[in-house]
Amino acid sequence: MEGTLILTHGIKDSRVPIEGSRFMADSLRKYKKDVTLQEFEGMGHHIKGLESSVRLYKTWFDFIQDDGKTEEKK
Repeated sequence: MEGTLILTHGIKDSRVPIEGSRFMADSLRKYKKDVTLQEFEGMGHHIKGLESSVRLYKTWFDFIQDDGKTEEKK
C-alpha cells in the first residue's frame, strides 16, 4: 500500500519526544516513502497560540490539497 504521511510535532514535547517523529521520518525516507515532518519550535504536546495554530492548520490543509506532496518545512 502506498501513501503519504505528514507528521507535525512540537520540539519541546515532553510526552512524546521529537526524536520519535524524526526517527520515523528518516526511516521512511530510507525506503523512499513520502513523508513530511513539520516541527514547531517552542511547542510541547499541543500546538498553541494563534501564529502556531495557523501554521499547523495551513500545513494540514496544504498537505490535503496537494495530495500529500507538500514540501517539508523545518
